[in-house]
Amino acid sequence: MSNWFVLGLALVVAFGPAAVYAQKVDLARIAASWPARFDMQGAKIEPTWIEYVRLRREGDRFTLEGGGLHGYEQAVESVEVDARGRIRRLRCPAAMDCKTVPAFAGFLASAQFLARHRAGLLAGHAPVVAFGDWKVFCVPGEKLGIDGPILDPCFELRTGAIVAQRARTDGSWSGPTLEPVSIRFR
Repeated sequence: MSNWFVLGLALVVAFGPAAVYAQKVDLARIAASWPARFDMQGAKIEPTWIEYVRLRREGDRFTLEGGGLHGYEQAVESVEVDARGRIRRLRCPAAMDCKTVPAFAGFLASAQFLARHRAGLLAGHAPVVAFGDWKVFCVPGEKLGIDGPILDPCFELRTGAIVAQRARTDGSWSGPTLEPVSIRFR
């Protein structure tokens, strides 16, 4: 057996399957490799209910549906990213002020990542890690313009869809995070 194989096996045993994905992504380039369209569905599981989430990208438009119990009216929020990296709200849930455009830290962080990319504000690398059977990379919230983040958004490698948030304190999955087995792309 080669020494590299033994080292790799030792890493998997010591650190789990995430060690297998030792590759890193270049933040300034990854968005250029993503498709202009995706349609992702998943479930965020809370102690007393399951929240269904749907995130779509159609070119420059990102639409998020969710926030309610299955079978009830869902909140819909939609934003558009222009070529210079500015985000414009197109649709807001009823209780939200559509005039404000914050740095999106939740499920619309995919739009925030694209906006920062187009504005030339992303640099550096992020390691690829396992999230269930998915490969993701997490970006420090500050790189996306989020003030004082405690969670970092994590993006599915092939599409850029945000699927999870990772706690800085202990690396656990927390906040707006989908159950990995529930994630489906159409």
